[in-house]
This record gives sequence, structure tokens and C-alpha cells, in this order.
Amino acid sequence: IELYICFFSSRRRHTRCSGVSWARRCVQETAYTINLVGSSRRPNVELSFRNFDFGQSFVLKQPLSRQVLLKMKNVDNAAMSIETLFEKTPYLDVQLAPGQVLLPSTKLEENILEVPIIFTPREIKHYEETVTFDINNLHKIDVRISGEGIPFKLELERTEDNNIDFDIVRVGGDITKVVGLVNASRRPITCLLYTSDAADDLLCVDLGGRRFIQKKNTIRSQV
Repeated sequence: IELYICFFSSRRRHTRCSGVSWARRCVQETAYTINLVGSSRRPNVELSFRNFDFGQSFVLKQPLSRQVLLKMKNVDNAAMSIETLFEKTPYLDVQLAPGQVLLPSTKLEENILEVPIIFTPREIKHYEETVTFDINNLHKIDVRISGEGIPFKLELERTEDNNIDFDIVRVGGDITKVVGLVNASRRPITCLLYTSDAADDLLCVDLGGRRFIQKKNTIRSQV
């Protein structure tokens, strides 16, 4: 006769089973008493955050990604396995290698696991996801990630400034023309000025030393 006894622990709190007796009477009035002893507790792991908002990000033809590092620290006295149940989407990626093991931190050595979380909005809308981490195949931790895709709206104050002609300039002379830019986006924009040749070498200058154009304000830059 094979007898199986299972102990199920609570996921919400530490559990201890001690001094519990279980009696079984078999044939010929023979009694067997089994003492049950066991305990369980949640893995002791610290996360740098449980909620993170990427805020507003521009949606462009060439998608731009933003990244944050989720730091996990094992403050337990034993190694723990960490997996994620999250599946990559076109706009969110959690880069955690399968079979990841995090060793305990000590006074001499602090073991930190850094998990890159990459947000790449592709539509103009609000995003929200819950990333679940599985610790030792027993305990689950949820991390909420949010962000928003917004349109990029940077325009010339005057459409005729799309082409600037300095005409004829005498040697040693100079001509100044002013081009106005309007940021109608919902967040500041960093602006860099490229020439056609310098663009290939990624050489650029900021617009008059002012890199940021505030929402719906006009900034004039000398060319």
C-alpha cells in the first residue's frame, strides 16, 4: 500500500505545520500514527519598482525605443530561480534569459539582477501591461508597466522657409535670416541642425544653443 500525503502552503503568508498527528486504522485493529511537520515562506526578493510609467513617447516612422532597468536583489539565504511569464509584444520587451538564477547577496558581495524593459510605442494610444515574474516556481510578483504614444508635431512658422536662399553675398560679408519653428507636440523636443554633408557624419549643432522647444511656443533661430 502506498500512501501519499501532500502539504500545500499559502502563497500570501508564511505557513508552518508542526505537531499535527494523522492516525490510520488498518486491519486487525492495528493503528498507525504519523506526525506531520513542515513549513513554507515566500522568497525574499527586493525589486527596484513595482510600477513604472514611461510617460509620453513619440510615434515615428522609424520607431524609437525607451528602456528602464528593473533591478532585483536576493536578500534570502538561498539561491532562487527567476522566470517571466510575459511574452514579447511589438511595443514591450522584457529581456530576461530563461533559467536565470539569482544568488543571495552578502555583506561582501551584492548580487543584483538587472532586467531591461524596453518600450517602443507604435500607435498613438495609452499602453498598460502587467509583467509577471515567477520565483522558484512558487511565488509570483506582478510589475505594472505603462506608457503613451503621442504624435510628433514640429512645424515651420512660415511654410516659405522650407527653402532658404541667401542670394549673392559679397566676400567677407554675411546675411542673417530667421527661421521660426513651432512645437505643437505634447512634450518638449530636442532639436539639432544638420547640413546635407554633415548629416552623413552625424555632425550637428543645436539651434542657437537652445535645444528645447516648449509646447506651442515659438523659438526663432538664426541661420
